[in-house]
Amino acid sequence: MNRKRNPSFIQKVKQKLLSPTAWLTLVVFSILLVTGTTIASSLAQNPAQKTGNAREQAYAGFQGKIGRTLAESTPWWTPQPPSVLGDKSLASSGTTAAPKGAPNIVVFLIDDLGFSDLGPYGSEISTPNIDKLAANGLRFNNFTTHQLCSPTRASLLTGLNAHSAGVGWVAEGNPGFPGYAGEIQSNVVTLAEILRSNGYSTLLTGKWHLTQTYDRTATASLNSWPLQRGFEHFFGFLDGLEHPQKPHILYEDNTPISADRYPENFLTTDYWTEKAIALLKQAKTKSPEKPFLLYFANNAVHSPFNIHPADLAKYKGKYDVGWDVLRQQRYQKQLASKLIPADTQLPPPNPGVKAWNTLSAEDKKLFARYQEAYAAFVDNLDQNFGKLYQYLESTGQLKNTIIIVASDNGGSGEGGANGTTNVARHYSGLPDDKALDISRFELIGSPQTAPHYPIGWATVSNTPLKLYKFFTLGGGRRNPLIVSYPAKIKDLGATRTQFTHITDITPTLLELTGIKHPDRFNGKPTKPLEGISFAYLLNNANTPSQRTEQYYENSGNRGYYKDGWYAVTDHQTGKPFSDSEWQLYNLNKDYSESNNVANQYPEKVKKLAAAFDAAAFKYQVYPLLESPEHGGVPPYIKEKVKPKTFHTGELVLEPDILPLVSDRDYTIQVKAQYKAGDRGVILAYGGQEVGYIFYIEDGKLYYEHNNYGQSIKFPAVPLQPGQLNIDLNYDALGKRQGSGRLSLNGQQVAAGKLGLTFGGFPYEGLDIGKDARSPVSWDLYKKYGVFKYTGAIEQVKYIPGSPAPDAQEE
Repeated sequence: MNRKRNPSFIQKVKQKLLSPTAWLTLVVFSILLVTGTTIASSLAQNPAQKTGNAREQAYAGFQGKIGRTLAESTPWWTPQPPSVLGDKSLASSGTTAAPKGAPNIVVFLIDDLGFSDLGPYGSEISTPNIDKLAANGLRFNNFTTHQLCSPTRASLLTGLNAHSAGVGWVAEGNPGFPGYAGEIQSNVVTLAEILRSNGYSTLLTGKWHLTQTYDRTATASLNSWPLQRGFEHFFGFLDGLEHPQKPHILYEDNTPISADRYPENFLTTDYWTEKAIALLKQAKTKSPEKPFLLYFANNAVHSPFNIHPADLAKYKGKYDVGWDVLRQQRYQKQLASKLIPADTQLPPPNPGVKAWNTLSAEDKKLFARYQEAYAAFVDNLDQNFGKLYQYLESTGQLKNTIIIVASDNGGSGEGGANGTTNVARHYSGLPDDKALDISRFELIGSPQTAPHYPIGWATVSNTPLKLYKFFTLGGGRRNPLIVSYPAKIKDLGATRTQFTHITDITPTLLELTGIKHPDRFNGKPTKPLEGISFAYLLNNANTPSQRTEQYYENSGNRGYYKDGWYAVTDHQTGKPFSDSEWQLYNLNKDYSESNNVANQYPEKVKKLAAAFDAAAFKYQVYPLLESPEHGGVPPYIKEKVKPKTFHTGELVLEPDILPLVSDRDYTIQVKAQYKAGDRGVILAYGGQEVGYIFYIEDGKLYYEHNNYGQSIKFPAVPLQPGQLNIDLNYDALGKRQGSGRLSLNGQQVAAGKLGLTFGGFPYEGLDIGKDARSPVSWDLYKKYGVFKYTGAIEQVKYIPGSPAPDAQEE
């Protein structure tokens, strides 16, 4: 199977200018050619390399080879276990009742929210409900996570470091190493499994993103789906990204929900809230004596920023002053509220961020609108949190409910220097099209766009920290955390400065519920907790932190914290891992990591680098990978590259199609019947971000290719009644460019270039006989809606061909 990767987003940031081309990381079908890499000599010679026992324990049963780098390692894949089908969780339902008086738990996890984006953390955005929570609980200013969504979610739900749980990167790949399996491993028990087997109702709404791409179909293994990992009910999505107003695919428990179209006012955050409250009501009706765990995992405020017009209107003109002024204002609020130490410096803007006053009037207008949409998204999120909070309060459940509000990583720089109205362009390596973005100005925030703000606003989101999501510097790993527990917390509205980490959430909740982490689960030994409970902090502001050290790693970026000192690398993609990458910060005196003191304390750097090395073996971090696709493709994915035939009424999801078309030649063969007057969509693959559509209108066949927002149309082909044999032969030309040849009943009728080959997009699968959910062609959708075909479609066949000339065949 071939997979092609574009120049990485991370590399572009590190080259000091986030150029308009961005980064396709979230996809299993793209690959970065591996350059030879070596760990720095001092690290390789360090005594920490003699950690045979730790390595043997961490990688027990692995039949490949583990080294510090990919060049020193050999991948190996565990054979896939049999699929677990049905609606029953693997977690033992058990007969153990919850401890008397055990609290309810709500974990409200926000996606890609920056450190300063909530009111209690310095924001000007209206978040009165979360403000109220902080006033009646605690805010933490030294809480850190992994730097990416899937790893943080794995740690949150297990109390283990992400690599140790098996999810060291996003869940789209499985390169053949234990720390990067893309799903929580079978010897790891989740918080939901523990609580369910101890008398809790366990509920999930929103984003999962802990299942590999090819296990996200109903015919694949369900072993890593929410219900198989301890949740009794699930309303949400399995992917990493979802369109807030026109979702590609949603799930109820183990069942994909197929909708032709969504209501005009639909928004996923509203939907998750509605379902969360309904599930809570149902749980309390069926089992009123049982406490509950509600894991409310938002896709907000991850791009695309799509929101209600009324919320957008609130922020009109509010960001015309620009990102420099807003960043300074947030910084001053943080100082005034004593969120950050009084001596905290505000670092210079991140590389590539232009001074606002140097921008053209046109750019200022466009860039301000992106931030208006983002602010409206945060505002709506708070409104929905308020609905949930009000329900708990009105039903008398609030006092004995632990509520945790946190972000999974820092604010995102994926919008590049100029932002975009179609974030799929950036993920797929396309350059900015500012003319296209400007032409869509009035649509920003509407369902017809998929916006992401520029890095100038991402820098504001992470005030006063440096860089963004993905990076092991502060902007990637330090995040807001608010904890409320009215029955226990007396120190209301206070700030906790002690060092904490995402792995500490599960141990804390278990201690507060009085439930122990099991040594065995479902008859198998389990990995022990790696986090440390911070329950001791709830009413004690001055006690020293019991957590004193923690490793960080993402895409070869490394970091190690110990006793207030932090060594961190800013790794340049494709270059050797070297000593010169290490920076050093004394966080006891330098909260914002403004002053690199590595040259002053070389021995400290060496010790922390050695500590990282030891931790990397202990927690399955090695080998260092600049992308999770480096190790290769599992055999069970290669087997999917073979012809497939689909029929009308079949729900065909992204994983069913993508291996057949990803940066390779392919042929689509359609057999249909046409009689005079028939019209409608023959097939539609993808949606508004990218895709293609065949349809019949006024006696003619049309083929339209949505090339990431730019429409490419073949000439219309007049039809005669009878059998239609429609073939599209797509040729992958290299450099991810492609062309197509359209034939009707054996005769070529059109040909031409069709833009970028598919990689990680489209996220939406294949519709036969209609264009449901997100439309490929908005013009057609406005005229006819889903535009169901009035004739008969016998079958649609996809035949994969050779990879592109410059693609790496796995």
